[in-house]
Amino acid sequence: MSSTDLDLAALGLEGVDLEGVDLEGVDLDGEDEEGEGGDDEAKAAARAEAARERAAAIDAMSARVLEGALAEAHRALVKRGAVLFPMGADASVSTYFEAPRRGRMSKEDFELSAASSPDAFLSAVRAMWEAEGFAEMVPVAEGLREVGRALAEVPEDESGEVSGFVYAMF
Repeated sequence: MSSTDLDLAALGLEGVDLEGVDLEGVDLDGEDEEGEGGDDEAKAAARAEAARERAAAIDAMSARVLEGALAEAHRALVKRGAVLFPMGADASVSTYFEAPRRGRMSKEDFELSAASSPDAFLSAVRAMWEAEGFAEMVPVAEGLREVGRALAEVPEDESGEVSGFVYAMF
């Protein structure tokens, strides 16, 4: 099945670009072989299978971002000698302390508008990378935006199971 044959809205992936994602042999129509209807167990199994297939499609998108845009950004950063995460102290710097710009904090300092949506978050990340001189990372934000939109469209699980996105302590 090609990505052009998919009903992305039915999969909760409306607006997601799956170009270049290999979906050969993946059944993403969400219906069991008997079609609509069937008993509750068959419907539950079909929903579970559709969820697994949706997760596989999102995993493929994530892999494309990591193996594509992020790997390319890494190569470009290494080529120009940029360091994102220093592995030790910089001997040429006497201190890492920066004096506070303001003496008081306000309510707004505790509000993160970037957390209002995946798009807002990735716009803030993109702006940060540009401001810090890491323009090579900007295409990664666009790929992550697609993944974030796909994840936002996934229906919430009401089974009572702990989400894979939650760190369970007990």
